[in-house]
Amino acid sequence: MKIDSLKTKLLLLVLVSIFISFSILGFYNARSNYNAEYNLIKQKELDLAKETSKFINSYIKSKIDIVEAVKEVLPANNLDVNNKTIVEKLLLANKAGNFVDFYIGFEKDGSFLLSDGSYLDIEKDNFDARTRPWYKDAVSLN
Repeated sequence: MKIDSLKTKLLLLVLVSIFISFSILGFYNARSNYNAEYNLIKQKELDLAKETSKFINSYIKSKIDIVEAVKEVLPANNLDVNNKTIVEKLLLANKAGNFVDFYIGFEKDGSFLLSDGSYLDIEKDNFDARTRPWYKDAVSLN
């Protein structure tokens, strides 16, 4: 086939034009498809993060609600390690919240009562709950 003829040159020009057009069209189509998929995945990740955040927030809120409920039902007087009502409330909260442990520190003598009824104090264990960071943080919240 001769390239010298006008018909061949026009046909070659049309084929090159079509090839370039389809190449450009394919590039923009692939780029557009990539951007659409990227945005869809990004939106799904954001939705998943929001749902996870809501779950974590409700989980922590439920634990805080249990702690606040125990605070409200504790007796106002006779707060010491020998009060069986306090131990019952701590044990109930521990089971309800599925905590590793639930405990309370007492201001008057620095003793520390666990939900199983065991306790630590200054004389027996050289332990003062009032000096612990968690105790100081809890007192500063009130």
